[in-house]
Amino acid sequence: MAAYTRLSEEDVADILSLYGFSDICEVEPLSLGISNSNYRCKLNSGKSVILKVSNDKGISEMKEEQEILEALRDFPFTLTPYKTTTGDSVYTWKELYGAVFPFISGSKSMGQLEDLEQLGESLGMLHVFSDHHGLSDAGIRCHSKVGYDLSGVLEYCEVEDSLEEFKSACSELFTPEEVKLWKESDLPKGLIHGDLYIDNVLFEGGKLQMLLDFEQSGIGCFLQDIGISISGSCLNKNGVDLDMVQAFLKGYQSQRTLTNEENQLLNFSITLGLLEISLWRIKRFHEGDLDPQKRDSYKELIHLAKNFKKSL
Repeated sequence: MAAYTRLSEEDVADILSLYGFSDICEVEPLSLGISNSNYRCKLNSGKSVILKVSNDKGISEMKEEQEILEALRDFPFTLTPYKTTTGDSVYTWKELYGAVFPFISGSKSMGQLEDLEQLGESLGMLHVFSDHHGLSDAGIRCHSKVGYDLSGVLEYCEVEDSLEEFKSACSELFTPEEVKLWKESDLPKGLIHGDLYIDNVLFEGGKLQMLLDFEQSGIGCFLQDIGISISGSCLNKNGVDLDMVQAFLKGYQSQRTLTNEENQLLNFSITLGLLEISLWRIKRFHEGDLDPQKRDSYKELIHLAKNFKKSL
């Protein structure tokens, strides 16, 4: 099981010295993480930085994530990692490695429709930025290397010891016609976030400030990214909230208009988004031991997917 990495103030000072920061006056551990441990470090200059320690990813994945953030340097809603004095975006210190970022103040959304519209708008901006800057051809990793797409979900269902409950849900919720159309369609691709839930966004004064957690980012279908974001953001106590979905899509299409095939497969992408993240939880929590308390959390997403399908 991954554990929160405990660092002393001396440890933090040693790591930040790799960046040339030597005037640390306060260190504050932030919320307990699963994949990362995060510390806010205040400097005597008044500036603060975030020290991230990887708990879960290999160092190669960590470096690939920072390469993506470097490629997004000119995008208005992402943080660019600091580089060490030797020019590295990922530090290594003893057995630990991670990254350091500027600290940005902000708070999480309470789920207002205005926030969902801004979320959709920012994702549309990200996809347009990818197109305009040729990120599909920039040597960036594929999303499927760190996440699951339709092929990954279907491949898991063919594995002999895959969970029967998950396989049954996929058989029930994916029609052969939809799967065929998704596979045969030339869906637009580029850099996707891969995990843009509303709680991976910071707001300040009602305005979206920053997109966080690009750990599952890579090259993939824009529609897949839309489905994942809607499936994790446009929810009320009863399931997928259609008013929230409409607000999200209004924001998204203010930046990028969906193609005819994307519109045709939109509901399928939402179902797929729920099952992709369900599979991610199976791999991390049920088959793995990243957090035993979340061992059966994949079932929640299967339930949401079934309720969404029934509502259509």
